[in-house]
Amino acid sequence: FPALLFTALLFTGASARLLGSAPQRKVDVPSRAAALERLEALLAQLQPAFSIGAVTDLDGLFRWCRSAVGPSGVGVIARSYALLAGGTDERGSLGLRPPLGPCVWEAFVTLSGLPRETSREVSKLEPCAERLGQLAQAVQALLRLRCHNRARERRRIRHFLADWAPLQDLADDLDGQLQRAGLLQPGVQPYGIWVLVQTLQTVRRVLLLGFELTN
Repeated sequence: FPALLFTALLFTGASARLLGSAPQRKVDVPSRAAALERLEALLAQLQPAFSIGAVTDLDGLFRWCRSAVGPSGVGVIARSYALLAGGTDERGSLGLRPPLGPCVWEAFVTLSGLPRETSREVSKLEPCAERLGQLAQAVQALLRLRCHNRARERRRIRHFLADWAPLQDLADDLDGQLQRAGLLQPGVQPYGIWVLVQTLQTVRRVLLLGFELTN
């Protein structure tokens, strides 16, 4: 204990001497006009983030991401609000984003080309509902990634692709089970195709981010 006390007193004295000789930093207080101008600029950055309430489909969510956090001048505060509005689940979000489950299901039905009634009946099966839930979680992770700056998004998206890869085999196996059960025609693979398309779009995003960061 005496050794610890001596060390603490030694560093306290050294810190006091260093701080005593350092010049005090001047606090830059903006004028009223400058403060209002900065607030207006911040509100202009936040406005696209709060427009998520008008989004109704999955493609609209990703278009919203591009408008809310796509410009390079978007600051940390705007990105944080965009993350709360679009990249966080319903319990911790601002309550503005539509539920991801129905959005993913609509996108899945549109891409698969299956009749709506067939898709609805198939989605009621427990394995299909579980797979759709996993796809919705993956889309939510992608939305969170889009709210980061470009460099951080590109670093983390590689880990996302590694976590996403097992879904391809699971989706292909599910399509095979549905075909053997007579619920899908041979060669029809709606779940596998949906996962493959999302994978290709994510890889394309990685390549585009690489070009943007090198310019």
